[in-house]
Amino acid sequence: MNNFNIAEISVTHTYYYQPDEYLEYCQENDIEPTQEGFFNFVLPEINEDFPISDTHTYKITPNES
Repeated sequence: MNNFNIAEISVTHTYYYQPDEYLEYCQENDIEPTQEGFFNFVLPEINEDFPISDTHTYKITPNES
């Protein structure tokens, strides 16, 4: 077979997680909201949306306001 120079393809899928539920949770529990707290709050959902895998990696990028 011929040796073709064909590069791999990378496909990304972006999810946005809004802080509304986290802020409500903080208010109900008298907790000071933080970026780290929000990350920890949505991490279980992120892990469901992006199963941990060696072949399906993901990068978490906070949006700067």
